[in-house]
Amino acid sequence: MRYRICSFNVKNLSDGDGRDLDRIAKIINDNHADIVCLQEVLQEGKILEGFSVSGVAGQAKAYDRSLLRRLRGHWRSQWKAPKIRLDMEQYLGGDRRGEGFAILWKTDRLDLPKDKYGNDVLPTIYENYKTDPVDSKLRLIRDPLYARFIVHNRPAEIRIISTHLIFGKNDSLKDFIDYGAMEMRRKEFEMIAGQIYYRVSEMYKDINATAPYTIMLGDYNMNLGSSLPITLAFDKKGRIVSDSNAYFTVNNLQNALTTLKSKEP
Repeated sequence: MRYRICSFNVKNLSDGDGRDLDRIAKIINDNHADIVCLQEVLQEGKILEGFSVSGVAGQAKAYDRSLLRRLRGHWRSQWKAPKIRLDMEQYLGGDRRGEGFAILWKTDRLDLPKDKYGNDVLPTIYENYKTDPVDSKLRLIRDPLYARFIVHNRPAEIRIISTHLIFGKNDSLKDFIDYGAMEMRRKEFEMIAGQIYYRVSEMYKDINATAPYTIMLGDYNMNLGSSLPITLAFDKKGRIVSDSNAYFTVNNLQNALTTLKSKEP
């Protein structure tokens, strides 16, 4: 049984913007995706469920601004936004309409796990990780989205970490740390892959899954194919080390450019 998982940075997609919905839906439908992660979704993800607009000048009929209604099959979605410190807002671009993560999944192939009260365990922002400025372990500008899904008719669970790493450098950190933008991105990647990924993948509490599969994806703002190896080795503190000193490893599956600049359909 195969499951296909996709990820897009949709660049400030909002509820008042119908751009690219047909194109995004076509990519998802044509690739038979089961889980879709989106970064830079604004305004509480209203564009997912959407609404119809009629009576607009120049439009002959109502226009449906909804991504879900463009997808084939039965889908459910969740939108969540990480807490952002005021001094970090400069890295969110010029739009102040509430940047967040969205995740969509097929309900006829995947279920949400249940908590001890029988309620769905919904996708949420993952905030439970250790920081240590002395050891250069800083809090991420955007804490990642974390989601869990139970595979239908299989004793297996899929765990998703959707992330969007820093793009620039924060001058307020200069009092105790001074890294270039690329080094800051590498350190954020080290935090999320070396600590958060390991914690999520090794968490066996409150689940019945015999085989949890953890996948990290999103917008890293760095070319992993050239700057990081295919297999990443980490020590017990989540620091990148040589293979001979590895406590655990993470496989990097990127093998092509992830930024598409072409405007062709």
